[in-house]
Amino acid sequence: MNDAPVIAIRGLEKRFGSHVVLRGVDITVGHGEVVVLIGRSGSGKSTLVRCVAGLTPIDGGQIDLFGTIVARHATRLPAGPVRAARRRVGMVFQDFNLFPHLNAERNVSLSLQKVQRMARAQAQERARMALAKVGLGEFAARFPYQLSGGQQQRVAIARALALEPEVMLFDEPTSALDPELKREVLVVMRALAEEGMTMVIVTHEMNFARGVADRVVFMDGGAVVEEGPPQVMLTAPRQDATRIFLRDLIEA
Repeated sequence: MNDAPVIAIRGLEKRFGSHVVLRGVDITVGHGEVVVLIGRSGSGKSTLVRCVAGLTPIDGGQIDLFGTIVARHATRLPAGPVRAARRRVGMVFQDFNLFPHLNAERNVSLSLQKVQRMARAQAQERARMALAKVGLGEFAARFPYQLSGGQQQRVAIARALALEPEVMLFDEPTSALDPELKREVLVVMRALAEEGMTMVIVTHEMNFARGVADRVVFMDGGAVVEEGPPQVMLTAPRQDATRIFLRDLIEA
């Protein structure tokens, strides 16, 4: 891993009205590192990754991507460098957000044409390569209604990968899937980790976190409570709040 962080979050704050969602969050992510965010619903994990992706404005602190400041509270930043840095980041959501009237290949290639102004033939070729990477090369002509939930989520991952990001953000990508369909999505994510993709993953899949994460971050009440390697965080955490969360998760 390079010494300089790919993502640097400092003092991040976010409020929705009077409700404080993020309270002075500090997190850094190194090149090739896989960081898993865990915590109860409402702890601020999804809001955090949406702020990093530029989908949610911040109310305090600063976010750097690849050494470029992309968000700083009450500061107007030069649009060009911010856009260039954000284009190096891909995101996959809980919902698949596929266009129902477009087949898998077109769902992937459309963003290439719209975002990167790529010629249609070139975009189609890259889309087919991205679909093959997630194990859906033979499903390019199928429409979302002809695909399982796991396959639709893999199309969504292919759509993000086709833009050739250097960082991937995942916001509970398996939460809408039945247990049998989760595995095929997690297999793709595990392969990305093994290839060295830098990733920040919000998930409740503790076995996946144990096997893939370099670092696990536990959030509670909009703040980072503790962080560390999965072998420590998931078996012998230091803080009572982390232990209670893991116990409740096992007993659920």
